[in-house]
Amino acid sequence: MNYNPKCKEYLEAMLNISKTTVDYFYVWDILNARMWFFGGDLEERFHLKANSFESIHQEAYFSIVHPSDYEELTEHLTAIKEGKVEEYNFNYRLFAKEEKPVWVNNRGSVVEKSDGLPSILVGSISFDVLENKINEITGLYNRRVL
Repeated sequence: MNYNPKCKEYLEAMLNISKTTVDYFYVWDILNARMWFFGGDLEERFHLKANSFESIHQEAYFSIVHPSDYEELTEHLTAIKEGKVEEYNFNYRLFAKEEKPVWVNNRGSVVEKSDGLPSILVGSISFDVLENKINEITGLYNRRVL
């Protein structure tokens, strides 16, 4: 495998942690444009290799991002690659296998640098974003009515 050898410890940690939650985890080798995903039904839900030490090219992930969110997402990720930000928290849509868009929250943090620039980012993806947003709006509405 052609990837940053420092990724191995993060991959092992993510594989183990992913067994304890419904969220999905990932490791992004920024320098080599490779990604690993870990979590329950991720492979069945999306067209992504998951729960394996076999990486995918980052473009495979970007290919399931909703076109309306693609530009803003890539702007966020470019800012990370350029070292302008080290933490990431963004809501956007992914296409599930049945071609239905699913709202996600993606959070990540730079954990390794090379020559002063980010080289490895680890993070999580949560799928309860829409439900939380509905509850938030409903709660605001109910408070105004009372």
